[in-house]
Amino acid sequence: MSFETVGWSVVLIGKWNKAILSPKGIAQHVFRLPSGTKIPINVPLDGVSAYLVRNPEETLSVHVESERLQIDVLKCTYDVLEQALKAGVNVLDALPVTPISAIGFNVNFKSAEARTELISAMECGIDAKVAVNGFDLIGKLSGRTLRFNEGVINLTVLWTNEEYQVNFNFHLETSDKEKGKTWLNTPLESIKDIIRKISRLLDMDFVEGFDA
Repeated sequence: MSFETVGWSVVLIGKWNKAILSPKGIAQHVFRLPSGTKIPINVPLDGVSAYLVRNPEETLSVHVESERLQIDVLKCTYDVLEQALKAGVNVLDALPVTPISAIGFNVNFKSAEARTELISAMECGIDAKVAVNGFDLIGKLSGRTLRFNEGVINLTVLWTNEEYQVNFNFHLETSDKEKGKTWLNTPLESIKDIIRKISRLLDMDFVEGFDA
């Protein structure tokens, strides 16, 4: 069962000052670019939504809300994920007094192809009861939480009429920035190894190569 990458990101939950993390501040504190470096910026038309600020290579996009800083991986490869993780470390180093409460990164995959092993993994006793009572089942969500280092991996498998998704959320609840930086500095090979192991358990084949 072949899966494509989708929606990779790094998320830092805290009390972010959007005045400091303006587009110029994002260039300085997140991307660590020299002063005056030109960066692509999407300005919200509604005047309320966050600016979308991309690095010069346009591999990462950052937006900041009052309690959430999100770094989206525009090209979902492990090399670019590593860039995003380092960008997360950058902002923790640059703004040491900003309170944080959680840090996570997301590695997600999707496929339009069905496979018996994955369907079986999502089966639940409630399905038959729903069908018997005349409900049309158009989606399923199955999740497990696995211990990983100092945090957890929230593993979810989602099915709708159109596609399957397998989502890996690497999550750490902490107010300690040093622990947060350690989490973001998780070796790339460790991330790939755990995803490789779970993909084998579910008999899946991800497009992003593990040897990359």
